[in-house]
Amino acid sequence: MLYTESIETERRYPTMTQQFKYVGGHIEVYSECGEFLFSADTMQEAWEELSA
Repeated sequence: MLYTESIETERRYPTMTQQFKYVGGHIEVYSECGEFLFSADTMQEAWEELSA
C-alpha cells in the first residue's frame, strides 16, 4: 500500500512530497525521490516525526 502526501514543515524536512509505504506491519517513509527517511509503527507516529 502506498500513500503519497504533500506537507510543509520548517523543521527537519523541507516542503516535499512524502511517500508512505505499509510494509510488514509498519510504515516506511520515503522522500519524493525515493530515498528512505525512517520507519514508524503507525501513520500518526510518522506524521509526528515529520513535524518534529
